[in-house]
Amino acid sequence: MKIKDFVIKALIGIAASFGIFSVFLLTQQQNPLVVYKTLIMCFVNNRYNVGEIAVKMTPVLLAGMAALIPAKVGLSNCGGEGQLIAGCLTANIVGVYICGNMPGAVGIPIMLLTAALAGMVWAAIPLFCKIRLNMNETLTTLLSNYVMYKFVSYMVFGPIKDVKGNNYPMSAKIAEQLRIPSFTGTRANFMIFVAIAAAILVWFVFAKTELGFKLRIIGGNERAALFAGYNVKRAQCISFLVAGAIAGFAGGVIMSSVEFQMRETTAHDLGFLGFLATGIAGGNAIISILTGLMLSALNVCGTSLEISTGLRSAASTILMSIILLTIFALGRRKRAQ
Repeated sequence: MKIKDFVIKALIGIAASFGIFSVFLLTQQQNPLVVYKTLIMCFVNNRYNVGEIAVKMTPVLLAGMAALIPAKVGLSNCGGEGQLIAGCLTANIVGVYICGNMPGAVGIPIMLLTAALAGMVWAAIPLFCKIRLNMNETLTTLLSNYVMYKFVSYMVFGPIKDVKGNNYPMSAKIAEQLRIPSFTGTRANFMIFVAIAAAILVWFVFAKTELGFKLRIIGGNERAALFAGYNVKRAQCISFLVAGAIAGFAGGVIMSSVEFQMRETTAHDLGFLGFLATGIAGGNAIISILTGLMLSALNVCGTSLEISTGLRSAASTILMSIILLTIFALGRRKRAQ
């Protein structure tokens, strides 16, 4: 998808979505203009909320890349959520039990690397099912998310439960020196720039390099790629494992910069938001930066809506869903024509 086409489609979709959402607001006895002003003021002149959007956008964008890379080689990775959470869990365990007394310059890279490895290992399971057992990777990656949910529940209620946590199902916190410093007045940190750089790098590889061209050939026509002499299975395996590592890395970032301890709901829905961001962008990594920003902003501003207008925070999810469905509908209409 070209950026110009996306911008036009997005503007039409957003305008239509806000019109539809206005009708919903009227049924809730809310003034649409007041609600939209609240949404805008959520991040205008509010440094903390801008920081929260950056905090949310970092893992969303990285999880989006974890979905985009396999898609380019003809595979579907719906398991970014589980791979991300696997990275979170591993980073916490390593941070608490292995790197607790290490300086941050040593401990933080170890946490992030082991988190990436955990995401790769979790991605390797459905990949094995695909390559060796010919199972559908869309189904296996999707189901693997829920397996990871249950595994985290088991861990925080048992093996890693903090004995000093007043019996709450959560792990111990990682040490202070293992936490990535945030910008003053916010929880945001420099990892947002790493996520954006990763998206730009993914775009560059697929759009401007010979390797990216070969990978796109594989994704576009696997049979033709085989006749051309490409090692299709190897390229797909490496791409899928790299995607899992990126999602796991995103989980490590969450643990070392925002959460610091593991709960049952830690990092929930971030992987799915990343998957949606890439889907809306039509597989374009640069556009994914814009869609990731949009989804993160809507997600963060839900609380402001509830406080300022009395409207349930779920209203932002409704607006998000309307925008997504409208943009998807416009995309399908264009293809049909």
